[in-house]
Amino acid sequence: MMIIHTVGDKPMPFVDSGLFVGGRSGVSFSLLDIQRNTLLDSEKERISIEIGDGNGKSLSGKPCYYQVSLEKNPSRLVVDLSQLSRAKFKESQLKSLFKNSAHIKNVELTTDPEDQSTSIVFNLKKAVAVAVFEIQSQHRPTQIVIDVVNKKMSSSLKPIKAER
Repeated sequence: MMIIHTVGDKPMPFVDSGLFVGGRSGVSFSLLDIQRNTLLDSEKERISIEIGDGNGKSLSGKPCYYQVSLEKNPSRLVVDLSQLSRAKFKESQLKSLFKNSAHIKNVELTTDPEDQSTSIVFNLKKAVAVAVFEIQSQHRPTQIVIDVVNKKMSSSLKPIKAER
């Protein structure tokens, strides 16, 4: 499995399998919000995961340590977030947010309060490619961004750099 270390807000190439890692450890964090945006006439979806500090306040700087893995069998995208002391987002909200997704069949959210970790599993409808990067800004919460595209069109696309 290919392991890719994310480098801040530098757009990464699309890959159709592998493991992205990034963030930092040693302090407490919170899950503030998850957003889904459709780009390029529904061909590209952007998942933005907003990370806050341990008190649930907006965070500037690196997010919590995370791993994003794109798996082929079963076809799914797994996001593991470490050192989360609280989450302001529930599984029912996620299911509603992704019910009309072109790429995502369903979503599962699992939290482990003892381990202070959260896993988000996006079960996929078809083969996809993803690009992962971070957005750190003084004006918006820190985000882990995942761009999802149909695998067939991934070679012709470059990640779209998000606005700060």
